[in-house]
Amino acid sequence: MDQEASLLEVVRTKELELKSKIEKAAREAEEAIAKARRRAEEILDSAKRKGEEEAARYIEEQQAALEREVQEIKERSLSERNRISASAAEKIDEAVELIISRIAAKGS
Repeated sequence: MDQEASLLEVVRTKELELKSKIEKAAREAEEAIAKARRRAEEILDSAKRKGEEEAARYIEEQQAALEREVQEIKERSLSERNRISASAAEKIDEAVELIISRIAAKGS
């Protein structure tokens, strides 16, 4: 009977050892999962920040391009206005001379 008791104690001891190892493995697995989740969150946060930074940079670049385009349009418009004004001034002078010459011709 002592042998059976001794064998039962050995089995019980082994069961306790295995239970301890299983619990330790479960804790380590939970820790590894928690660590992986934290790392995944860090990666997602980093990607989100980078995406926001890229979006902001892209928006700034596009705004600068639009501002340059607006400035070019303003410059072209001013140039065209000046050209039209100069042309109109020449035509007014020609019209005044034509009117004066016709009035003078009728008067003669």
